[in-house]
Amino acid sequence: MRACMRCGAVWRGLGVQGGAVRVETIAGWALRLAVHYPTLSGISFTSPTEKQHYAELYDAAISALDRRHLRNMVTATYKRIYVDEYQDCTARQHGLLLRLADLAPTSVLGDPLQGIFGWSKDPLVEWNTHVLPHFPTLTVESRPHRWKNTNPALGKWLLSVRERLIERRPIELSGAPVDWRYNSDQARTSVCLAALGGNDSVVALMDHANRCHHQAKKLRGHYRSMEELEARDLRKHASAIDAATGNALAAALVDTAKACATGMPTSITNAGRQYAGGTRPTAQAGSQWAPVYRSLDAVADGGQPVDILAAADVLEASLSAHGGFFHRRECWREFRRALRIQREEGGSLAAAALAARDGARHVGRPLELRVISRPALVKGLEYDHAILLDADAYNATELYVALTRGAQRLSVLSASSTITPKGW
Repeated sequence: MRACMRCGAVWRGLGVQGGAVRVETIAGWALRLAVHYPTLSGISFTSPTEKQHYAELYDAAISALDRRHLRNMVTATYKRIYVDEYQDCTARQHGLLLRLADLAPTSVLGDPLQGIFGWSKDPLVEWNTHVLPHFPTLTVESRPHRWKNTNPALGKWLLSVRERLIERRPIELSGAPVDWRYNSDQARTSVCLAALGGNDSVVALMDHANRCHHQAKKLRGHYRSMEELEARDLRKHASAIDAATGNALAAALVDTAKACATGMPTSITNAGRQYAGGTRPTAQAGSQWAPVYRSLDAVADGGQPVDILAAADVLEASLSAHGGFFHRRECWREFRRALRIQREEGGSLAAAALAARDGARHVGRPLELRVISRPALVKGLEYDHAILLDADAYNATELYVALTRGAQRLSVLSASSTITPKGW
């Protein structure tokens, strides 16, 4: 119920028929229950858009399960419940799952060293305090399957790293089967560029979203910056476009493109400033910028989703023609998808952006060959080569997740060859 897509693949691999199992996230299952019985659950929304909605969501599902007929529905529907990635369950999710465990035999799978998704107002479960008293331990042998056929020495070393982290001992990189370098701006750029050859998938990891975007921009689009599922920047730009009219609307569109692109032509940047100041750029007939200005004028004059989408096409083509890149291609792609949803269904662009992102939650994001991301966004994913650009910045769980992303190669940049996790 936690890692929906991966769990589905596991069941299919075991030959289980699709109709015999239902695979959902905890949030998805709770939302379906609460929304179908709004009077019993007391839920006040149909799609969670803010962090506080999730707290209400799990409480609402628990309230619904206070009713006997809904508990009977659960026992009649499920013979057994399995919950994967349990280390990422929050306290409220844990409360809901304890209710379900009273209704059907329940098994949980998890690794406390990979728990990194908690919130300040809804912290992660504490393994020894919350989990083990309700779900007895089944001990299994630890085997580094990911590295068995690609880099056995790295897999063996990561097992030793795991023990050190559990025992709260620093990690020693000297003599380890990793590429260690002293951390600097120049080293971050050089190690990422050196990994470009061939078709190996590469993930470069940093500690903050804005730093990921900045580094991707410095690398001129060779790496794509991964977006958070909450899509706060996308929603911010969509809201700015909803609030703007006339010349300001054209300026807001240019701002959105600038936020996602590397190498934006100066003429387009200057045009954005002119629109923001209440004037319009001019270009002689036949000028290479004339199509851009005409499309932006159409946005200022018409202001319809079809005008904005057409101008976005022209901006993208102009950027490509002048050697630019979309280092935040995922954000730009979702922005254009939101414009198409708004064109077809109406409503605000902010609402369409939420719908576009909600679709991405269900179908998953397209896999990029080379990405820059935070550890939290790539947990569960596998790459050929993992590069830790800020190894000193992570706590123990973030560090372990980051170290275990690369199946073939691991590069680590830090201030010292001895790494002590943040917070120790």
